[in-house]
Amino acid sequence: MNIHVTDEHLKNELFNSELIRIPFGSHVYGLNNQHSDEDYICIYAESIIERDSFLWEHHNYQIKENNVDYIFTTLNNFIRNLINGDMPGNLESIYDVSLIESPLAFLYDNRESFLSYSNIRSFLGYAKRDLKHSLRDDSRLCHAYRSVLSARKILDKSYDPYCKHWNEYDILKNMKEGNLSLEEKRHYCNSMKVNIDDMRSLINTMLENNQIIRFMKVEEVNYHWAKHPIA
Repeated sequence: MNIHVTDEHLKNELFNSELIRIPFGSHVYGLNNQHSDEDYICIYAESIIERDSFLWEHHNYQIKENNVDYIFTTLNNFIRNLINGDMPGNLESIYDVSLIESPLAFLYDNRESFLSYSNIRSFLGYAKRDLKHSLRDDSRLCHAYRSVLSARKILDKSYDPYCKHWNEYDILKNMKEGNLSLEEKRHYCNSMKVNIDDMRSLINTMLENNQIIRFMKVEEVNYHWAKHPIA
């Protein structure tokens, strides 16, 4: 969940504390239209109070300005959500090549280590949520289908968040642009419901048989983070 920021002083503090800005969303995936915002995850330097507090917050700050959507998060929160699978956008963003020359290169280098049970379940959860609105909302239909395909590609060890590289790209574009008939939408919705249930059952069995990790090991993150600290 994001906290929408309207206070100008807080906005300025967030932008002035920004460490790195990572693009994500429809413009990056090739699914944007004339109504699409540009989306960025902005990792900012946490304040001393945030850093030293015994409390922690899993929510992010969100700023919308001039058709640009900024999601502000601390590095701790970004990695925590990445491990827990709370935000699929975090997983997608660490595949961005702009990280290679950044202090977060260790996340890009180890991106496949985050392809876990928790992130698959997260994609399937988002798909199930969007399916409730997919017959009357073309963007939700496209997002649900992309989430189901993302989960499947993680299982097939072929994950790539940039769906313009996928064989299913034309179907996604047609969904987003509202080119499907109602009957075709019903077909995809019914198919996705079956796929979601099947994949949930499969990954639960895989987890019980130690064929998939629930989360990336925190020790691995700490090891790579210690080697590449952000000053």
